[in-house]
Amino acid sequence: MPGYRLNAVLSLVLLPLANAMGHLAPGVGAAWAAVGRPLIDYPVLLLTFSVHALADSYDKWKDMPRHARPSTRLWLMWVGSLLTLLLGATYQCGFHVARRLLFFLAGELLWPTPSVPFYSPGKGLRLVKLKDVFGAGKSAFCGFCAGWMDVNPATVRACGLYPSLCSSGDVRLRSLAYSVLYNFLRETVCDARDVVEDEEEGVMTLPIALGRRGTMLLLTVVVILGDIVITGDLSVESLLRATFALAMSHVVRKQPRENGLAWACLALFLLLPVLWGQVRLVDS
Repeated sequence: MPGYRLNAVLSLVLLPLANAMGHLAPGVGAAWAAVGRPLIDYPVLLLTFSVHALADSYDKWKDMPRHARPSTRLWLMWVGSLLTLLLGATYQCGFHVARRLLFFLAGELLWPTPSVPFYSPGKGLRLVKLKDVFGAGKSAFCGFCAGWMDVNPATVRACGLYPSLCSSGDVRLRSLAYSVLYNFLRETVCDARDVVEDEEEGVMTLPIALGRRGTMLLLTVVVILGDIVITGDLSVESLLRATFALAMSHVVRKQPRENGLAWACLALFLLLPVLWGQVRLVDS
């Protein structure tokens, strides 16, 4: 298989699959925290998986040069399989749960597409990409959206299945906060990897505004303090969660985009501290 074909498979299939699988951990933890006991809710996990895989694949497909893209037939087969999975999971979960993800899916599909009217004195009125609007706050916005997508549907579904076991609003809010915090870390590390490409496109991100070193320093402070605040005290577990995530981020961010294994590992494991924190909420 030619090299560009392998790169296409890696970018459009394998990495989105790893990314989508990584987002399942907060969903498992959210359901656990919501009802106070282990709950593996396959329909909502498949819903979360299919939405993340579809959005990530489309984002990478839009950024890929036309000559490097796979054939239209293969691309439609891949997207069709994800859409089939999405529709099946939507049917199983019910639209009242699925709509909490589908709204964000629409936004993610518009993310790499010039679709937002924007006026500047130098260039006049033009369409820009949604990601250009947020500037250095892009990773914070994306972290919140991803954190909500991972946790809210799973929480609603779990409380719907076991209403008598549904936990307090404080526990559910802290469960969401863990997910938002570590998704913010994940999004910012990916922005640090993409600094060169973003500078060429004129996109402002946090790593461009603060530099890679300044960004990692900020992330260290935010993640450690954030986990402590969400947990409610200074505990060894809180420090271990933050240290694990920050150490992995520091190692992988130095790897080039072409090192698919390193970035797949980051996608798969960086959100595990969310699951850890959510499970501990049950005992708090």
